Amino acid sequence: MATKSFKVKKFLSLTLAFAVLMGLVSIRSAHAQDCRQLQSVIDSADPFRNTGMAGHINKHIFAAQAPHLVNNSALNATMYRTIPNWNSLWGTYQNANILNPPQCPALGAVNPFHDDIAPNALPARGQVNGHDCTAVDGNNHTQCTTLANQFAPSNYRFVFAWRGGQWIILTAYPRP
Repeated sequence: MATKSFKVKKFLSLTLAFAVLMGLVSIRSAHAQDCRQLQSVIDSADPFRNTGMAGHINKHIFAAQAPHLVNNSALNATMYRTIPNWNSLWGTYQNANILNPPQCPALGAVNPFHDDIAPNALPARGQVNGHDCTAVDGNNHTQCTTLANQFAPSNYRFVFAWRGGQWIILTAYPRP
């Protein structure tokens, strides 16, 4: 009888340990989400809202007003030509069926991190060229005044960061 009792206790212990382990895996999975689908990320992808959410996407959009941040010179930065170019790329990236989409943990544990996407991972209609900023304004050097060297990006970099208790796109730019 003692052997049967021992087997039952061992079985219950193993079952409990397995249940706890599966619960932890489920909790971890439930808390990480595709960053591209989080409302705060979607909101921060809007160039008119990004700076106010502590991002600096506009540093990489020629036609946008760049944020006036310390050590944020646009000189030699890679850029998108226009806000519609950026919006087209963002919409394509956000809706693309990506094998391993970027995962944002619930509490911003990995901060910041980036997702590099090759152009061939996106539909051609959403791909946009990059440009190099070769001259900036005389005040804060944050506003690009001259674009040159149009290029087809080797990849697009999207940088996600935990700011103000939420995930945002910190910045995004084409890489030569």
